[in-house]
Amino acid sequence: MKQSRTVLKSYFETGDKPTEPQFSDLIDSLMHLDDGVFVTNIEKDQNGNQVITFSDNTKVSIEKQTDHVVQDNKIRTINLGTIRSYNDSLISPELINVLNAMDPPINIAEDEIAIFEYESDEILES
Repeated sequence: MKQSRTVLKSYFETGDKPTEPQFSDLIDSLMHLDDGVFVTNIEKDQNGNQVITFSDNTKVSIEKQTDHVVQDNKIRTINLGTIRSYNDSLISPELINVLNAMDPPINIAEDEIAIFEYESDEILES
């Protein structure tokens, strides 16, 4: 059964002898390559684009965001380029992780509305 990190660490404290069920909990709690594709690395290239590497060695580049400000300075459009989705929804943990890891970060003022533009390239699992 899946367990929290705290519980798993308690199985392997000095002097402990983990049991077969505890090793089973450890294995069940980890992500395995057979579980599907997941993000393994996020970095910025020389042009400021975000490069996401997945566990299947696929690399996706999200172009450096550009801001377009309308006259009232209240609405900002941020172009994220092309984003590939490995889930049935683009609002996935991977996308949220990518947005949270952007460098420089996306800062949105309290009185501002941000619109994210992107092209989706959904990859269906076989």
